[in-house]
Amino acid sequence: MTQSPTSSTTMRFVYDDRQSHQISAIESIVELLQDVPRQDSGFALPTGAVANLPEEQLQDYAAELSERMAEIQKRNNVVDPRSAGQFLRPEVEFLTSSGLNAHVMPPNAPTVTVPHFSIEMETGTGKTYVYLRTIYALRQTYGFGKFVIVVPSIAIYEGVKAAFNSMRVHLQQLYNNERCNLIEYDGEKLSKLREYETQRTCDILLMTVDSFNKCSNLIFKSSEKLPGGRLPINYIQSVQPVVILDEPQNMESDTAQKAIHTLNPLCVLRYSATHRNAINVMYQLRPFDALRMGLVKRVQVIGLTSASTQNDTQPMLLGVTYSSTKKPTSARVEYPVIESGIVKRKAAEFRLGQDVYAQASKQPIVADGWRINDFGKRDGREFVSFQNGQVLYVSSVADVQVRREIFRQQIHATIDMHIRRQAVLEAQGIKVLSLFFIDKVASYRGNDDEALVRTIFAQEFARLQDRYARWRGLSAENVSAAYFAADKSGALTDDEKKMELKREYQLIMHDKENMLSFAEPKCFIFAHSALKEGWDNPNVFQICTLRETQSELRKRQEIGRGLRICVNQSGERVFGDDVNILTVVANESYELFVQRLQTEMDREGLSPDVVRELTPQQVMKPINRRTLSARDAQYFDQFWAKAARRITANIRIDDVALLREGQERLRNTEFPEPRIVLTKGEVTMARVMVTLNHIDGYGATISLKQFSSRQTDDIASDVRVTLGQPLVSTSIDLPELRMRTIEKIDSMQQMVLLSTGESLYVGVTVELFHGGVFKPLRHEEKQVVSDVRYPIIDFPKRVGDELQLSHHMIRELFAAIPLGQRVLFFQNPEGFTSTFLDVMRDVLRAHVVQRLSFTVHDDLIGTITDWFPATVEAVQKKLVDTSQRSVYDKTPIDSGVEERFVAMLEGDDEVLFYFKFPHKYKLDFPEVIGNYNPDWAVVRRGPRNEPELYLVRETKGSENIENLRFVHEKHKIRAAYRCFAELGLDYRVVSDTTNEWWHPRAIQDQVEEVREVLEK
Repeated sequence: MTQSPTSSTTMRFVYDDRQSHQISAIESIVELLQDVPRQDSGFALPTGAVANLPEEQLQDYAAELSERMAEIQKRNNVVDPRSAGQFLRPEVEFLTSSGLNAHVMPPNAPTVTVPHFSIEMETGTGKTYVYLRTIYALRQTYGFGKFVIVVPSIAIYEGVKAAFNSMRVHLQQLYNNERCNLIEYDGEKLSKLREYETQRTCDILLMTVDSFNKCSNLIFKSSEKLPGGRLPINYIQSVQPVVILDEPQNMESDTAQKAIHTLNPLCVLRYSATHRNAINVMYQLRPFDALRMGLVKRVQVIGLTSASTQNDTQPMLLGVTYSSTKKPTSARVEYPVIESGIVKRKAAEFRLGQDVYAQASKQPIVADGWRINDFGKRDGREFVSFQNGQVLYVSSVADVQVRREIFRQQIHATIDMHIRRQAVLEAQGIKVLSLFFIDKVASYRGNDDEALVRTIFAQEFARLQDRYARWRGLSAENVSAAYFAADKSGALTDDEKKMELKREYQLIMHDKENMLSFAEPKCFIFAHSALKEGWDNPNVFQICTLRETQSELRKRQEIGRGLRICVNQSGERVFGDDVNILTVVANESYELFVQRLQTEMDREGLSPDVVRELTPQQVMKPINRRTLSARDAQYFDQFWAKAARRITANIRIDDVALLREGQERLRNTEFPEPRIVLTKGEVTMARVMVTLNHIDGYGATISLKQFSSRQTDDIASDVRVTLGQPLVSTSIDLPELRMRTIEKIDSMQQMVLLSTGESLYVGVTVELFHGGVFKPLRHEEKQVVSDVRYPIIDFPKRVGDELQLSHHMIRELFAAIPLGQRVLFFQNPEGFTSTFLDVMRDVLRAHVVQRLSFTVHDDLIGTITDWFPATVEAVQKKLVDTSQRSVYDKTPIDSGVEERFVAMLEGDDEVLFYFKFPHKYKLDFPEVIGNYNPDWAVVRRGPRNEPELYLVRETKGSENIENLRFVHEKHKIRAAYRCFAELGLDYRVVSDTTNEWWHPRAIQDQVEEVREVLEK
């Protein structure tokens, strides 16, 4: 960027000492410690150490702190995130003081407990400023002079140094020119610890937790640089410092906590926006409050996704494993997992019946139906099929190419927005920065073949820069800088490049003010993970996430790098919603982005805990077969003699009819274009307050108030809610309210019990939701991916291998597709072929089922002992205890519908016994339909009080099979009707609300079958 006439290289941040939220956080800690004795200038112990407290006053101030804490919490309106609407218990929570080894504790130190206190402040609202100013305030108020700041990483370490140097003069002026010294702990310069212990000045020791969390650290070893044979750690312990933890959620391990307590702290103060363990919260500034008060930037999200290829969160088949006899034994599937907040893909072997997504138990949005039905080879091509009807083959390169194109569109959008934003803000003296989080270091630092991100950035910058005169003549290298914790590419070896890297590091980590000067052209910053915490810059206006970021903390931390209010060339903050807008350019839709952001906030305790269905755990649970009475055993044998007979499916294909049916469907099918979908929305925050006004025997009247971070969006609504209804109104309808229904009304206690376990009392207002919502702003679906070139596939062979159709029929089917849709095959061959197969697979299933018949053989597929052993082990979400009517003492349940159906069976005195069909019991249907495992077998007394009803029941949420979630299931059910009729068993789909579920099939099913027979 060319230099502005008004630019300056000496710009410095201007700090405002009147920010009410910062003053409240500081005063909360200062007031909390008012019962601890004051030391005017530090107390010198006999050893020469200048301690925060004299040795005889080392004592436990729990009672005083507890009482004071309760008062401050009440004044600050602190809410325990684990119990919405209630104050924290006034007791102080303590962590026991203990060392890594007993010998590193002071020789005569009493055994004391160490109180911890937490300050929660949204990122970008001055957390570092608050705890540094708190140090000065404690020094002036109580005379404390020894502090330790502990950080979890080098990046945060460097950030604290830079912040202290920037704020030092400002803080001295506020506190009568009080001088505080920042001492950087260095294991090679241990003599500084002697100065730290004995100086009467205010000293702050800055340390990373890794420098003292292992017995092998130098701090626990004698050194000739220190006199008297004392260990380095003893020089810190002797002064009983106030310990400050910056980002304590990264120091929660037992080892880290023991190390922190080994410092022998007077107390521990914890500062973070994203606490995992918020102990004794003294002050809270939550995201909602920060946005509502205008203390941070508004956030909008531009999401870029592919509309025509498989999403990255779906499994991918790598291959099939075979036994020595060439029998397929398992499928090797790649699936998504989350490690350190990044979605990574791992591979594992899966057998029949296993669910791929059970392995990815941390996946935020878990797909249903990925239980493996079959795998092996079809005409030489390895495949795997799933419960949801999906069939995967060894993957092509198409998805990789589209992901690269999404990267290109993200980078293009970020550069374009950056340049436009700079043109608008130039007149106010504001320099715009953009931050890119990349997927791997090699994407930027690698050689030309590896450095995809660097290459695309250079291309897109060159494409856009000529639109604006002030950017002409600059190269991508002129305007970009990068910082990575470690450079592993090995490509940058010459001295000139090393010097440039050092300069970029200094500019990003230490010279933030200089980077904000128009004299410095660098304004696009690239990072991997080192900048996730401990670094921010007020003038970051765009954050581009060139990877998946879905962990509990990653999204909020990365957004936090740009939340701070921007500054001008004089270092003064510039307020205003029209100026302070942070745009996140993500490789996911903005709806999904906000949904995951809200999930993170739930887990961080920023919104009330809600009851959610637990992820199934891979735990084997034993269930035991009951001993049936002689009579019931006889009926059991008779039932199984019918159900276990071997069957053969008879398939009749009418080629003319099949071609006609396929052509008709394909003519009306829309095939996917290769395009990138852009969605844009604004992230806002909301609080929903609920007041229970009145109850009666049938329901309750409640008041809902939704307070938005944008005050113009506040809503109030009164609504009457009856038993079983959710707490929503026509104007306030959030998922967090919809999941809460009234389960019980207690007139005696004047309360209602919600389905989530929470209670509402008449006249009491509680907060039931605090989190992110979104406002859709823009949606584009026709952005063609023009630069992607796909390999053309052998379409007839691919379709023929999959559906066993002749090449002649495939050509006729293809020719029936309108020309405007056919050309899409060349633009998006994989997406086109996938859609074609889905349509024709459904046509073929319907065609086969309509003409399907079965031959029943006399031989059985196994004995009762084979299928029903005395003890089995089940892997299920839930096992429910069952009475003598169940064949086993526990019954596996896969859904709420099944659980309620079992309750119906248990309450029916006419039921003699029932069981769930073993998972390995499969009806051998044609391959295009897929094998079928029914749900329930029931033997029940009929009208003549005889056990004459031999029933098979499939439990679904609805009796209407057209409402089924997976389309292929209705074809299986229609085939099952015919198969069980041949076996002599009554089969029917029922729900948990079906009256007289034991009656034969509904009349409409019989009419449909008659119609199909006549059509033959």
